[in-house]
Amino acid sequence: QRNFILSRIRLKANSTRVYDPLPKGFSPNLEGVSRANETAARAMAIPGMMEAGWTMADLIAATGQGKDADRAKNALKSEMLNIVRKVEEQQFAWPFREPVDTNEVKDYLDVVKEPIDLSTFDKR
Repeated sequence: QRNFILSRIRLKANSTRVYDPLPKGFSPNLEGVSRANETAARAMAIPGMMEAGWTMADLIAATGQGKDADRAKNALKSEMLNIVRKVEEQQFAWPFREPVDTNEVKDYLDVVKEPIDLSTFDKR
């Protein structure tokens, strides 16, 4: 069974070369790497990682760093939607609730280059 499993792994493996052990005190050059990606960059510096088919995205996902970023992104999105809801509830927000009718206001797109309204913002 073991030989069968090893043969199946060899079919899928991108690298079968065995590298020498890392030297004592191995410390890759992480200059220019953000603190958030440091762990993944350190792993990518190990000889054979790229040859084996690993990418930074794979390593970030494997170390759970991506989950923290997703959590922060979702929290920010939730906060922004809460702000939009609060603005929509205000009586002074009526001009911003729906897109401007460009048939009614002919020069609107000449003045406002990137129009946005609360309903469009909410959809996006």
